Amino acid sequence: MKWLWEQFSKIRTIDDKPVAIARGIAIGTLFGFLPILGFKTLLAIILTRICRGNLIATAVAVTLHDILLPLAPFFLIWEYKIGCRILGKTPVHLDFHQGLHEILRSIPFFSLEPALIIGGAILGLPIAVASYFLTLFLIPSPAASDVVEEKS
Repeated sequence: MKWLWEQFSKIRTIDDKPVAIARGIAIGTLFGFLPILGFKTLLAIILTRICRGNLIATAVAVTLHDILLPLAPFFLIWEYKIGCRILGKTPVHLDFHQGLHEILRSIPFFSLEPALIIGGAILGLPIAVASYFLTLFLIPSPAASDVVEEKS
């Protein structure tokens, strides 16, 4: 819990507009749900640059998702089944009691299985949108007097 509070404190002290920080958090959160090992941080940073978000907030959000690693088998199975349902595909039978290693062997993971990508996006998108608005709520906006002083 202490680590989580430290990450939140880092985000609150970023010297950037709250909207840019919120964009970074949302993009990092979305990419955190996508099962593209080794590339999610890089792709999140590229999209953040395009959307003019905050890169530090993105990196923290993608990393923050990794604290859910013990729940990875649950999320992977859920993402895979959602993606298969949307694609009209019959999923490979997976059991929640299987280890992460067995799940990764059962799903064609490294071939970027479309069902996993679609399922991850569907799970991640509403959480990313919620994190955007939550960040805007929690990050203090510059006071009107600060804005006036900057213009002078």
